[in-house]
Amino acid sequence: MTPSGDGAFAALRIASHGMAGIRTAKVINFACRCMDADEFYVEVGTFSGFTLISAGYQSNAMCFGIDDFSLEEVVKPESREEGKKLVRAALNKHLGEYGSVNCRFIESDFRSIGLEEKTKGKLSVLFIDGKHTYTEVKDTLEKFTPYLSKDAVIIFDDVQFGNIPKYIREMLLTDEYEMLAYLVATVNQHDTKVHLNMALDEYIANGICVMRRINAANS
Repeated sequence: MTPSGDGAFAALRIASHGMAGIRTAKVINFACRCMDADEFYVEVGTFSGFTLISAGYQSNAMCFGIDDFSLEEVVKPESREEGKKLVRAALNKHLGEYGSVNCRFIESDFRSIGLEEKTKGKLSVLFIDGKHTYTEVKDTLEKFTPYLSKDAVIIFDDVQFGNIPKYIREMLLTDEYEMLAYLVATVNQHDTKVHLNMALDEYIANGICVMRRINAANS
């Protein structure tokens, strides 16, 4: 990934108080620009809207964001309801100011989402950035696998957390996916920015993995 085009996503990141990396957003946008007209993008973990807005930036892509605003990883239990209100208000504001007309947000646990039969094979880009655990990441991909297109791109954010790398290794062993990129964050010691108690690289946050589906076993 090169600096070309970073500026627009850096500006969107600041405007929407985004936590994902600048180039993560750029990868998402590029993948969405490559989708066919009848394909769509889904992300699990929208927060204040940076990646959802980036997915639809200067494109006609149909983009869906899903988040239940549980905030379990970042907010104490007694503050979560107030936190939900603040994040929800921020997301609505950012989508109204910067989101494309094809950006849609669904407030829900991703497990409760129902997709129509006709959408099977049309989910071309899936961005996974919900709770950073092995189980949550695995459940997310398994939920949406029946809807993935033949050559779907799956993007994992914050791959330096917990057992996310373990699940990615398991995916590779199935021969259903190939890895396109795996980048981890290296941050100067003087950088005081953190994300969930880890040093935050403004370009790729806490790491990113990009994979492509190459052998759709359920097709």
